[in-house]
Amino acid sequence: VLSTLSSQVDGYPNGALVGFAPDASGLPVFVFSAMSSHTKDLSKVGGQAALTVTAKGFEGAADGRVTLIGDVERVGKEQVEKEGLKELYRERHPNAFWVDFGDFTFYRMASLKAVNFVGGFARAAAPSPDEYLS
Repeated sequence: VLSTLSSQVDGYPNGALVGFAPDASGLPVFVFSAMSSHTKDLSKVGGQAALTVTAKGFEGAADGRVTLIGDVERVGKEQVEKEGLKELYRERHPNAFWVDFGDFTFYRMASLKAVNFVGGFARAAAPSPDEYLS
């Protein structure tokens, strides 16, 4: 779930189920449609966002999850090509035919501000961004 600051309701969050692919440092790369509410939020309100990722088979509070909090930025076409982001995304999502649609744009979490990890009951940690990235 990607949480952004809502562009529709001032001061409230907006959540969206989104696909992503981690880059070499472990930060998420996204492909968003211009029509999506989270894309509008990132454009109008700012890039502050939180991505919550659950462990495979997640069923509830006893299962692992991590939240990455940081700034999400639009990635220019030249950078997408230079860094192979389309290929990176397609490796994770082989059927992502929409990455070639004109209204879809690449975004990435460009800076990591905080990490919240929950491994289940009584197993939580807040590693620093540097610890997460290393």
